[in-house]
Amino acid sequence: MLVTDRTFASECERIDRADRATIDIESTGLDPYVAGDRAVGVAVETGGRAVYFPCRHGSGGNLPDGSLDKLLRALRGKVLGGWNVRYDLTVLSFEPEGYWCLSPDVEVEDGIIDALLTNENEPSFSLEA
Repeated sequence: MLVTDRTFASECERIDRADRATIDIESTGLDPYVAGDRAVGVAVETGGRAVYFPCRHGSGGNLPDGSLDKLLRALRGKVLGGWNVRYDLTVLSFEPEGYWCLSPDVEVEDGIIDALLTNENEPSFSLEA
């Protein structure tokens, strides 16, 4: 479901009450450090309900300025899951309220790491020199 101005507050409250959330961002590119790529939207799933927060789409339909920071405050302290979540958190760390995103205290459940660690085709999971 697309989050609008009318549903924004209730969706953030729902996320704030959850213990965990699955996130996925859409961004302007893949290099937030050099190219300055930023999030244009964030998908969040909690309790079986998935919603999308549009924030910087060039075609419009975005939530008001400051909405992404309010969403980040609601996500703080959650167990965060997804696919390549560390990339998503890296991009979000460039937002004013994203300072916590790269903290070692953030608990992450990343499907890409799980897939690599449980690949039955690997003869060993030891580190190679």
